[in-house]
Amino acid sequence: MKYKILIDNKRRLLFKKNELKYISIKVGIRLNQKLKINSFLKPLTKNNTFSKIKNRCFITSRSKGLYKRLKVSRIKFREMALTGNYPGFTKNCW
Repeated sequence: MKYKILIDNKRRLLFKKNELKYISIKVGIRLNQKLKINSFLKPLTKNNTFSKIKNRCFITSRSKGLYKRLKVSRIKFREMALTGNYPGFTKNCW
C-alpha cells in the first residue's frame, strides 16, 4: 500500500509542476493558438492530469470511504473519534 501512496504523491507533484500549462489551454484562446500549445503539451504523460489524482487516507492509504475534511478513511475516523482524538465529534445516541 505504501507504493500506492508514492505513486499518488508523484502524480500530485507532476500535476502541480505542469498546472499552468493546462490552465493556459482552458483560458479563452483562439483555436490556432490552442493547436500550437497542444503540440508542446503532447510530450506530457497522462499521469499529469488532475483526473488521475486519487484522494487517499494518510494512515491506511485506503482510497474508498474517505472523510475529505480530515483525509482519513471512515474506519479510522470512527476509531479515532471514539477514542477522542477528534474534539467535537461524538457518537450519536437517540
